[in-house]
Amino acid sequence: MNVLEHREQKRERWGAVRCAVRTGPGAKNSGASPADDAPCPQLWQPCGGRGAGNFDPLFEALLRQTREAVFLLDERGRLIEANRAGQQAFGGRLPEPGSDWAKLWPAATRDLAGDAVRRARSGVTARLSIHQPGAGGTGRWWDVLVAPVRAERQFGTMILATCRDTTVHRKSADDLLRAAERDPLTLLPNRLALQRRLEASIVRSMEGATPVGLILLDLDHFNQVNEALGTAAGDHLLRSVSARLKDMLKPSDCLARIGGDTFAIIFEGLKGIAELSIASECMLERVRLPTRHAGRLINVGASVGGSLYPRDGASGHDLLKSAECALQAVKAEGRGASRMFHQHMRVEAQRKASQRNLARVALLERSIVPVYQPKMDLRSGQIVGFEALLRWSHPRRGLQGPETLAEGFKEYQLASSLGRMMQQAVIADLQRWRKAGIDCRHISINAAPAEFMGDDFAERLLEALDLGCIPTPLIQVEITEQALFEEGAGHVARAVKALSQRGIRICLDDFGTGYSSLTHLRDLPADVLKIDRSFVARLDEGDESAAIVQALIDLAAKLGLNLVAEGIETLAQLRWLRERGCPTGQGFLISKPLLGDDVCHLLRKGSLLELSR
Repeated sequence: MNVLEHREQKRERWGAVRCAVRTGPGAKNSGASPADDAPCPQLWQPCGGRGAGNFDPLFEALLRQTREAVFLLDERGRLIEANRAGQQAFGGRLPEPGSDWAKLWPAATRDLAGDAVRRARSGVTARLSIHQPGAGGTGRWWDVLVAPVRAERQFGTMILATCRDTTVHRKSADDLLRAAERDPLTLLPNRLALQRRLEASIVRSMEGATPVGLILLDLDHFNQVNEALGTAAGDHLLRSVSARLKDMLKPSDCLARIGGDTFAIIFEGLKGIAELSIASECMLERVRLPTRHAGRLINVGASVGGSLYPRDGASGHDLLKSAECALQAVKAEGRGASRMFHQHMRVEAQRKASQRNLARVALLERSIVPVYQPKMDLRSGQIVGFEALLRWSHPRRGLQGPETLAEGFKEYQLASSLGRMMQQAVIADLQRWRKAGIDCRHISINAAPAEFMGDDFAERLLEALDLGCIPTPLIQVEITEQALFEEGAGHVARAVKALSQRGIRICLDDFGTGYSSLTHLRDLPADVLKIDRSFVARLDEGDESAAIVQALIDLAAKLGLNLVAEGIETLAQLRWLRERGCPTGQGFLISKPLLGDDVCHLLRKGSLLELSR
């Protein structure tokens, strides 16, 4: 058999399949559509059904074997025939020929099915999903394709509806969606589910004109529980907190876990912000109750931020942002309380975001510039060292102070990057001065608390000094007492000890401003105390500030620590400090901060004695 003969035989076989729907007993070649009340032509008998059909055996075999339910309809959507799978779709009972196919489906989808028939009648293939309820709340989902079939010279346009059972696939998709929107630890909705639920709540709020409240609850210092008691205790605490919060809610409320230790609660039908504030206080009290795990009590606090629709946002996204602003405000004030959103919080959040962005710009453009403020021996007028102060070059405003980047120093990545760039610049200046034979005594470098969070501050600084061939006695590191009280204080203590062992002197900055504890002087290898400028500024007033400064001078002398008074701006302040035994001072009266080249000129001069008289 040649190729042409094979193709002709194949064409004849498939032509017989197509002609199967064109033949039938008593068929008329009218070319017109049957009237609505005309009997339905019997185009084929059900497979194994009521008598012999007039169809090609291959066509009948295909219908018998397919798993899809197949229905042949006339152009009005009335049932002509169905295969066995089609019978099973309706409980094994074939509806009577002539039945309206669309009305065989559940009432909720009849309009959709009828529309699909009308589209097919006009020559357009339609597709839809139909849910067929079953006993006990179960049921089946069908993917239905409704397409026109042209029966030439016979009965005009007929309609073929094929229905594929997608129940298993639909259930799998639903299970995956639920898993994607569920927190695996607490089984609460996650952040994705919360956002969808929040938008739905706002839609209902618009219809009923009732406010929607959102609360974000963050556990305070949760990481300390994991570090001290293990992650099993932390997981138990999260499950316990979620159960407590859930018990306090109405069925219409929604509790979600949207972060490691952050929960969100949606309240519908509130009367106003006062009711939301009361609810947040109640939740705080409930969370503060101790939790028992493995025979031990776990105590934890929480911080809460809340917002109200439509007062604090026109969308779910805006409402969430407002609640986050309120939560951040609570954390900035010291945690352990609840705050409702106010517009000034958004302004403050924008200011902080701007500072973080400026910090990133300064790093990207490598525009960090150190300036150096001299420290002077108040007796001799000699320069005893410098404090390196960070500046950065703004393209339009010139040199800017570190306060414009303040928020950048509160995040580990930004703070450590800023600190490294500053250290590299100071080391480069020290190399240049040493090469020129200039003795700068020592340089103090400030370290923000966040720089210690990676627990590698000491190693990074020592490596930089070694690479730059800078002797460690030339460097002092200034830390604030606040760093000894914040999260990661253990990292600070370890770094301080490591630096001290290598000969770097440690200075406690802002001593006496609210966090002071003599245990720091006992436990940490501190070498220098700095009197905060706020005390020095009030020396002229003769109030209790003078007594505090005198006490610090006496304490430093007895402990063998050097003492530096900051912010000296008047001759009266300088004389008071010198007469009472303060050895060292710095401030604008002595010298403003200097660029590196100006430091060289000052060091060659070697004395600021005329300024101290």
